Amino acid sequence: MHSHKLFQVAVGTKNPAKIEAVKLGFTKLFPDIECIVIPADVDSNVGVQPYGFESTIQGAINRAKNAYFAIFDTPIHTGIQMGIGIEAGMIPVPLTSTGYLDYQFCAVYLSNGSISVGSGPGFEYPAKIVDILLNDPNHLEIGTIIAEISGIENTKENEGAIGLLTKNIFRRADILQYSVISALLPIKSPDLYSR
Repeated sequence: MHSHKLFQVAVGTKNPAKIEAVKLGFTKLFPDIECIVIPADVDSNVGVQPYGFESTIQGAINRAKNAYFAIFDTPIHTGIQMGIGIEAGMIPVPLTSTGYLDYQFCAVYLSNGSISVGSGPGFEYPAKIVDILLNDPNHLEIGTIIAEISGIENTKENEGAIGLLTKNIFRRADILQYSVISALLPIKSPDLYSR
C-alpha cells in the first residue's frame, strides 16, 4: 500500500502539537513519501477530558472519521487519503500512585472504512493534578490545570504537560508521534496485517 508517492491526511484538530506529531510520525515511517496534512476543526464527541480506554479511543476514532469526511467529500485518485485523530485520556491503571496514567491514542481511518489504532507512552501526573481534575468541577481538563500551575497559556498546543514534567526535554508532539507511528503500522506493513 505504501508504494504510492503521496499521502493526503485530514487531521482532526487545529492543535499545532498534534499536527506536528502527525508530520513527525509520517516522516519517520515514510521518509520518501510526500505527506500533505490538512487540519480540520472537528469534535471528538467524547467531552473535553476522556476517561478510560473506550472513551479515549472512541474520541480518536471520531476525530479521524470526522476529519476524513470534513475534508474529503469525494474520493480523488492521487495517493492515499486518510483521516487521523489523536485523543489523550486518563486511563485507570492499577498499582499506580494516583490510579491513572495519561495515554495518547491515534486512530487512522482509510477510504475503505478500515480503522487502525495505536497508543503512545503512558505517564502519571503528580497526585495534586489528578486530585484537582477528579474533584474540582471548575477544572475539567488537564490542559487547564497545567496552564495554571505553569503560568503558561495554551500549554496543550505547545510543550504540553510532558514539557512541564520533563522540564522541556520532551514536548507534547514528541510523545504524541508514537501514537501516530503505532496507528500507521498496518499501512507501513500491509503484507503482515492482511488477513
